[in-house]
Amino acid sequence: MTQRGVGRAHVQGSHDDQLREAAYGEHIQKITRGPDISGLYAIAAHTNFTATRYEYAAAQTQAQAIAKLLRDAHEQFTELKSRLESVVQDARNADMLVDADGNVKYNESKLTAHERIYLRDHPEAVTDLNNKVVGRAQKR
Repeated sequence: MTQRGVGRAHVQGSHDDQLREAAYGEHIQKITRGPDISGLYAIAAHTNFTATRYEYAAAQTQAQAIAKLLRDAHEQFTELKSRLESVVQDARNADMLVDADGNVKYNESKLTAHERIYLRDHPEAVTDLNNKVVGRAQKR
């Protein structure tokens, strides 16, 4: 469902909830105010029905707040996922290998024998290369 569709479903759900709450007030809660009920039973029933109607309204408010949190979380997750995919693609375009755990290293299969020997003998060059990779990712 699209974000727009979710919004419409939210509005429709809110309208339906209001109709149900009104129906509860008109058909259930109204019983306690009728001519056939009186005394302590009527008072107790009216109090309980009023509390139930209040709880329905509170539950509706909580559900709407939770729905908003979930929509916001989905939006943030989608944005972060997109940024992560972009960083991974940038790393791959720069001849880096990215494993399933997100570890990145230079694709040594593209190095010449001379370059491999150099990196083996100069670990500071490997550290420098790793720092460049990390720096690139952090700029995103």
